Amino acid sequence: MARRLKLPLLATEVGTDAQAHQDGSYGTRHYFANELRMYQQLLLDGEVQAVLEWEYTKDYSIVDLKRGPDGKDVPAPTPRFYMIRQFATATPRPAIALGTSSNHPDVLLTAFADKASGKRLVLHAANLAEPRKATITGLPADLTILQAQCTRWGAAPADMPPVPVRAGRAELDLPPLSLITLTGTR
Repeated sequence: MARRLKLPLLATEVGTDAQAHQDGSYGTRHYFANELRMYQQLLLDGEVQAVLEWEYTKDYSIVDLKRGPDGKDVPAPTPRFYMIRQFATATPRPAIALGTSSNHPDVLLTAFADKASGKRLVLHAANLAEPRKATITGLPADLTILQAQCTRWGAAPADMPPVPVRAGRAELDLPPLSLITLTGTR
């Protein structure tokens, strides 16, 4: 409908379980995996212009309070916070969505190019299961290296070693339950 009306489509209440606040399950590995899958599927299938978390309040918090060394509570980002931040900060604005596909149902890949120049490329690879090797093909021939960042369940976000690109092909290891963002400039 948005395409027909030539209006942007906004996904403004993204969340996977409206009852998760009752038992706190929004802070679980299962919720993280479902939300990561939902973000990727919205980007893949929905042609959305924006994805907004449905609630940032305490009962679906993406930031916990932890007791600091001084005995005071300090904010502590959760894995969901880091996943949302990675999508938000790495995806170019404005961007052109590029067509992608995956041969595994637990690996979802989205790709974007900077709309202004088309030279900056960003790929988000979600691995929703066990560790695995991945090969990305169809990359621009003049792209030689991709910088990599990883957000995983149960681990702080981390930069990964750069991923070489040869003849439009990149190979990398995908950690379990992770979002890898690859960026490069052509």
